[in-house]
Amino acid sequence: MRRLWHTKAVGHTGTLDPFASGLLVLLLGPATRLARFVSGQAKTYQAGMRLGEQTDSDDRTGTVVARWDGQEWPDQAQVEEAMAQWRGKISQVPPAYSAKRVKGERSYRLAREGRAVPLMPAEVEVHSLTLETYAPPDVGFRCTVSSGTYIRALARDIGVALQTGAHLSHLRRTEVGHLSVTDAVPFDALREETATRHPIDVLDGYPRMELTEGEMEEVAHGRPLKHHGEHDEGTWAVLARGGAVIAMALYGPEATLQPKVVLTGAVL
Repeated sequence: MRRLWHTKAVGHTGTLDPFASGLLVLLLGPATRLARFVSGQAKTYQAGMRLGEQTDSDDRTGTVVARWDGQEWPDQAQVEEAMAQWRGKISQVPPAYSAKRVKGERSYRLAREGRAVPLMPAEVEVHSLTLETYAPPDVGFRCTVSSGTYIRALARDIGVALQTGAHLSHLRRTEVGHLSVTDAVPFDALREETATRHPIDVLDGYPRMELTEGEMEEVAHGRPLKHHGEHDEGTWAVLARGGAVIAMALYGPEATLQPKVVLTGAVL
């Protein structure tokens, strides 16, 4: 992307595991400053897991460390019951092979060296988790989760609940916020001008506030602004006339708008 667009300023909003496919949102130029606002949005995945085998990476790329020796697979009702335990706000232990830092070192590096990886659980939210296909030992499911949720760990934990063990067999990211993989641009079309979109497209989950030219100048310089009106407190996308995004700002007590990120000329 840096070569194609002749810029060093290129960022992404969330990596995919090497065996996974799907939507990757890239930000160019000043729009890279929006990364934290995009990566924090919910993500939707189409996924599959295989019961009966647990791997050290919690996915198909790892080494099998345990095999179920049972005779009869759980029925569909049991699978759905196990999945129901992992909906809503949950405490999730990240996979050992992850980018989480443990005392300054990446977890996956410690795991590859055979060293213990004492990872702390994190609170994440599974907004939806739906069983789509079941042909034992393979389970197909769809989920929408908060940022920071590991689908590999979700498959692992469902396998534990079923007492069969499980690992993630395939993964495809289909949505980030309201952006869909069906609207994504394939790599060989990235040279076309139509490959970019307006930055407002990645900020659909945030309320929008349009400013006058005088107010816009204050915010563009990063200055707090008294903006009177009936607005909810929180993070707002601040727009110039015509819909151009000029900043992300925090609207707080006493009707004060405090710019957090200021950008001009940004593209997605």
